[in-house]
Amino acid sequence: MPHRVTLSAALTYLTLVVLLAGSFWLLKITPKTTPPTDAKQRQKAADYFLKQFETVETHLDSKQQYRLSGSHLTHFPQHQYSDITDIRVQMTGKAQNRRIIQADNGQMSDDGQQLTLENNVRLVNHSPSAQKTVTITSQSLTIYPQKEYAHTEDWVQIQAGNFLIQATGMTSWWNTQKLQLHNHVHTTYTRPTP
Repeated sequence: MPHRVTLSAALTYLTLVVLLAGSFWLLKITPKTTPPTDAKQRQKAADYFLKQFETVETHLDSKQQYRLSGSHLTHFPQHQYSDITDIRVQMTGKAQNRRIIQADNGQMSDDGQQLTLENNVRLVNHSPSAQKTVTITSQSLTIYPQKEYAHTEDWVQIQAGNFLIQATGMTSWWNTQKLQLHNHVHTTYTRPTP
């Protein structure tokens, strides 16, 4: 008995062949989602992450000079910097001045020579020799730890004893305790209560 192919069976086979050819074509044109393999592509991506980290640098006499901590650090080798979230820095200067610096975000160069802070920046500088504390707040601040130098072009507010100073732009040299305010400087003095 001869084998007869019905019209419905032929249409089923034809549909299957079209679906199979379409599937192969889609596989061929779909971009591959494999991770980058060449060195340049890998360098654009972060090479490591740290969570809840802390690092300490010391003076030659083994006393703490610099303590850096944060909730998250992402290192980008191509750009030679690290992004840091919830950054906190404790520094002890050459004159034993202590600085506590914190911000929501920061970027640190790989060589540690530059630290750029952004969003809710707060710097508290305590000088034991002068027995005074100065608090500086701003939206951004660039710090050069080895040079004991800081700079911003943004608005700053400085609280020092009974003085409240507001300005736009600031440069601070910590080793000489010199502070330069750039523009729109306003000072308020509150008389101490007897």
